[in-house]
Amino acid sequence: ALKIVSEREKISIKDAKKLYEGLILPDRDENLNIMQNNLKDVILKLLKVMKDKKLIPEEANFEPNELIEVKFVKGKQ
Repeated sequence: ALKIVSEREKISIKDAKKLYEGLILPDRDENLNIMQNNLKDVILKLLKVMKDKKLIPEEANFEPNELIEVKFVKGKQ
């Protein structure tokens, strides 16, 4: 499970588990869209935390639509 902890951003193990289960067991297209958006949010939060903790350059800019293209395909991978 993914757990990011800082003063401002928290993702609980429970939330990460829900995200993970959603990625593995999408039953409908609607669920796929929800999981895509959740994953984008998680990635952007992770990038923000990394920036705050000086793990990546302060001047780094993220264009969510360019940087994160997430696609899910139905069926087994």
